[in-house]
Amino acid sequence: MVVLHAACWYAASGRIRDRRVLDTMVDALEAVLPGLGGASCAHGEGEHPEVGRDTAEQATVGIHLLSPGGRGVYRHWHREELETAPLEAWLCPAFLAAIAREALDHLRTGRERLFGLRDTAHLDEALLRPDGRLDVERLTHAVRFRCRDGQAAEDAGLWAARRFAAGPADPRERLVLLLVACWSVTSGEEAPPEAVHRDLRAILGAVRTDPAGGSCPHEEAHPWEVLAELAGRRHFGFHEDPYGAHLNHLYAPGEYDTPEPSFGAEVWGCPRHVGERVGQALRVIDGAR
Repeated sequence: MVVLHAACWYAASGRIRDRRVLDTMVDALEAVLPGLGGASCAHGEGEHPEVGRDTAEQATVGIHLLSPGGRGVYRHWHREELETAPLEAWLCPAFLAAIAREALDHLRTGRERLFGLRDTAHLDEALLRPDGRLDVERLTHAVRFRCRDGQAAEDAGLWAARRFAAGPADPRERLVLLLVACWSVTSGEEAPPEAVHRDLRAILGAVRTDPAGGSCPHEEAHPWEVLAELAGRRHFGFHEDPYGAHLNHLYAPGEYDTPEPSFGAEVWGCPRHVGERVGQALRVIDGAR
């Protein structure tokens, strides 16, 4: 239980892509907790070990607790600490029940966030204006600051994809929603979890594009490639963004200043350009799968 508690934070962080790992951890904790029941103890406040601060050290303690020899090694290494925090405190049933419940709650929540059905309906209020049009700046802001709130960026991208799939009549809105959905996948260092990419894969995979076929008059001047090259050549400040400002203007050219370099709506909507964006997003998703 000590090891499972130490590992639960990493397991639920999104770095583990196999649901069976979390399922097995949850099953183990669910099986053990009833045996502890309403365990109580005579320990006072602060007499139980501190957990969750140094998970590597905590896992090491848990491994030592597994055998008499390991406990002997622990006692040898921590002689001074044992004067105030006896090793037996790690084995206190009330303490173990408390950390098991905490780990179980965290793993269940993380499993649902990573593998469950991600609800985005609540974002209608945040990302739509009273007249039903997009609050495009809020939408692009959420994806743009993925480093600050990864789940908000994932939810915004999934919301955009689901709204795109619903078929809004405005062609500019459809284009921006699709580009934002693709951007939400490719903007981070890690692909979104299954709870997000499951629907994204279905929606983006149904988009009919033929980026390899035919030709277009734009050569290598498609917006995303130009902006990516620009971003690679200069350092953008924290409040600057080579993508969001362009998407805001693309959706509402009368409300947002024209960013430089500027691109017409026909260039943004070029089938080859859109196909490249969708194809890149699908490659990231398929790599995660």
